[in-house]
Amino acid sequence: MKIQNVTTFAYKNNNLKVQNNKAKANNIAQSQTLYSPTTAQYLAFCGGLSLDLNHINSTLKDEEYPIGIKNLVQSTVKSGNVGNKTLYDIHNQKYKEVLNCFTLDELKEKFPEFSDVVSVYDVKDAKKDSVIDEFLQGNSKTFSPDEDLSLQLIKLYWGQGFSLTDLSNYAAKTSENGTGTNFYYAMTKKLNIPVMNQHYAKVLKISNRDYNEKFTQEMSIKRAEAREAKIQLAEGEPVIIPSRTLSEAHKQHISEGLKRYYQTNPEAIYKQTVRQKEFYEKNPEIKERMSHVMDYAWNRTQEGRSIKKYLNKFMKKHGTISDDKLLLKTEMTQSEKTLLEQFWKTNTWAKPKMSSAVKQGWEFIKSDVFTFFDGQSIPGYKISFNVAPRQIIEKVEKFAKENDIKTDGIKLMQCVACVDDEVSSSKPVQDVIKRGNSIIEKFTNKYPKEADNSTGAKHTALAILHHDLVKNSPDLPKSLKDDPAKRELMLYVMYDINNKVPIFGQWANWKHAPIMNTDCSKVDKHLTTVMTSALQLDCLDLVEYMNNKMDFAYSAIIYNDLDNISGYFL
Repeated sequence: MKIQNVTTFAYKNNNLKVQNNKAKANNIAQSQTLYSPTTAQYLAFCGGLSLDLNHINSTLKDEEYPIGIKNLVQSTVKSGNVGNKTLYDIHNQKYKEVLNCFTLDELKEKFPEFSDVVSVYDVKDAKKDSVIDEFLQGNSKTFSPDEDLSLQLIKLYWGQGFSLTDLSNYAAKTSENGTGTNFYYAMTKKLNIPVMNQHYAKVLKISNRDYNEKFTQEMSIKRAEAREAKIQLAEGEPVIIPSRTLSEAHKQHISEGLKRYYQTNPEAIYKQTVRQKEFYEKNPEIKERMSHVMDYAWNRTQEGRSIKKYLNKFMKKHGTISDDKLLLKTEMTQSEKTLLEQFWKTNTWAKPKMSSAVKQGWEFIKSDVFTFFDGQSIPGYKISFNVAPRQIIEKVEKFAKENDIKTDGIKLMQCVACVDDEVSSSKPVQDVIKRGNSIIEKFTNKYPKEADNSTGAKHTALAILHHDLVKNSPDLPKSLKDDPAKRELMLYVMYDINNKVPIFGQWANWKHAPIMNTDCSKVDKHLTTVMTSALQLDCLDLVEYMNNKMDFAYSAIIYNDLDNISGYFL
């Protein structure tokens, strides 16, 4: 920002006479320099508002906050704001998950405030050369054709807190004619994207200490990815694979896209493009998962075995293709790839059968909960879940790092329940658990109170699940909400736990319940029982539900806000 006096917040050339000719007027507007106030001047202009979160809490009006932010600000202030968080930190706390959404449906499910957003592909009357028209025509230099423009704008505006003005100015710099883009009109009138209160948006921007650097960096990345996506689409790539470092959510998004493509085009599995090969090589756990899928497809389905029989006959004159090559463990030679391609062309009946076999392979391994220990995959169905609130897990990881304790990639404070008990009790798995437990023990020896806090949080999360099952709460995970039979069975599990050791107490008097005096081993056993039941009932989304409830309970416990917990049961 340029430093100017707020009283001169006007155009330099205030004597310029605006011409009727629209082109001249545009040139004049572009050549003028708008004086911008400093952060301090803007805050003074707003009535002395400072960046202190406590001051913001007492000054910003309720209606100026987006949904849920006011409560987060108040709870942070109430707890003493130990981390000296700014409004931007609080905003990011709520909306950072926006960046891990890859479809509008996924976004709307996680953030109901965006439920009325319109997909760019449903806009029928986009003005020529507008940002929407450019995107639909494939001419955008900033936005990737691989993702809905509405979602990309929400990620920039809500997920990263970049202002409409900066986005428009950036578009002006990168456009051929140097004209700005009216993002406000596109977002509010065409795409129905909600915008922030102007006062809130301004304070949000100036509370981001690294705003300018982050904005420049992100927009450079977006331009590079937009160019890259166009090239990949032109080359026929089924899934866009950016060359930059990817988040775990983005890797999963790409993996799911390739999975869907290979299910309907099984022959493409063995003629992967360079980008696809690089993706699997950079993510060996995903490659190994794919290998398990192909093992099941070729060797454990009727369709796969019958195709393999004919394939071996077809290859007889040239030798067989080894299992390692069919399972993607080693690369086929070019001559083998050519022969396999000829097989698919000659035996057209085999493609739909192989497609069915691959689908069965994905269903078998349940890829979303496939878990690895020490880089080795564990066969069979399994479910992985936290055994402590995420806040404590982060503290343990930080403790290990600060004390130079090597974790060797162990997922600390995470447990795995398997259908195959022999697997979960095997020596490699038990060795990993012992190493993880030794790190946790060092942490709790130094911070014994955290062990009680963790137990209390798990205890409370179990009680909330019990309550939600009885009340058939809309907060329940989708698998239990949509299936009364599963919900009833899970409720029986909770009743059985409670009959053995009554840990839930009276809901109405929950704040008086002895949640901090519960036997740790019993609570851990109950949590494992619930998760094992979730695995058997195929209710894998219960993991995220329980993680969230533990996090909620932990925050209430450490801030001594038990009224917030009891409110669940009233």
